[in-house]
Amino acid sequence: FGTMNKPNKYTPELIATWAEVLKQVPNSRFLFVRPEGNVPAFRANMAKEFAKHGVAENKLAYIAIRGANMQYYNEMDIALDTFPHVGGTTTCETLWMGVPTVTLVGPAFFERISYSNLNNAGLGDLCAFTREEYISKAIALAGDKKRREILRTGLRAQIRSKPLGQTERFAENFYKKI
Repeated sequence: FGTMNKPNKYTPELIATWAEVLKQVPNSRFLFVRPEGNVPAFRANMAKEFAKHGVAENKLAYIAIRGANMQYYNEMDIALDTFPHVGGTTTCETLWMGVPTVTLVGPAFFERISYSNLNNAGLGDLCAFTREEYISKAIALAGDKKRREILRTGLRAQIRSKPLGQTERFAENFYKKI
């Protein structure tokens, strides 16, 4: 599991949720791909927050990088979206790199961007509407190695065949006079 979302989106409830996923999936770890990954205070704070929920520090990994981060999607099997402030561009990048994202949908616009992206990529089943469902979907996807392999190699083609990847269609409809 992992994230490339900004730390200002991390909340106590989010970390508790991520920790619950890690505890439920044997031999899992959580990867932070963020420039803050080499900041001792960030690492100490993440370790402290996860420890509050019974997750050992050795289950957390960091890649400290700013820019040129796309290759590091190869280091994660599943992205866990932040909430209530979900990803937008990050979710699109994640999907483009073949990494499915599990998101929690809320009522506000900033809580629904990943919902739109995932639905328009044909992955609406990875959208949860409760914290418990988010955890359940993450655990189920972790246990479905075959699906993850198919997505890793075929998600770009899937995106191109769905509204998220049909940029010409979007532009045409955007400029269409009504």
